[in-house]
Amino acid sequence: MGSEGNSTAKENVVDLKTLDDKKKGMDKKTETGKKAGMKTGLLNIILKYKLIIIIFLVSVLLLFGGFIVWKKVFSSGHKSKENLKSEIKEEEVFIPGINEMPIAIAPLGDFIVSLNDSSNEKHYLKTSLSVELDKQEAVNEIKLREVQIKDIVIGVISSRDSVIILNPQEKDNIKKELQKAINLLLVKGKITNVYFTEFVAQ
Repeated sequence: MGSEGNSTAKENVVDLKTLDDKKKGMDKKTETGKKAGMKTGLLNIILKYKLIIIIFLVSVLLLFGGFIVWKKVFSSGHKSKENLKSEIKEEEVFIPGINEMPIAIAPLGDFIVSLNDSSNEKHYLKTSLSVELDKQEAVNEIKLREVQIKDIVIGVISSRDSVIILNPQEKDNIKKELQKAINLLLVKGKITNVYFTEFVAQ
């Protein structure tokens, strides 16, 4: 009886161990299955949203690439303008009134002036003038001083001879004299150039 009881007890212990081992094995399989299931689930999600992810990544790359291209083009545009300015300064000879754009132009009007001829025959100069100014504000001042300026123009031109006045050098002398005389009147700006738009001796 004693030996049979001991063998039964031993068998029970062995059975319990076997059951425990089986349970542990099942738990391990279940855990492994869960992990495999999670991995499969993630793969399914990735595959499901693969197209959306690809579109998103392509959009980000396109935006980034577009920004870089825009930045390069924008900066190169500025550089080219600066280079162009520097090239103009270095290569071109500066001529006042030709290379630069005028700030302001004011017409002085038309004039018919009797010339100072030594002969008995009378000659006249028909001319139209405009002046270039260094400030826009000076245009109004030219209008306000119209009477004084016309007096100066008539005085300078009427002192010339009809033969000499047609000489190109004499025209330049008249321009310089008019510029100097009119600038003495102006306060808000100065004349930088004088232009004849008509110049006919009769």
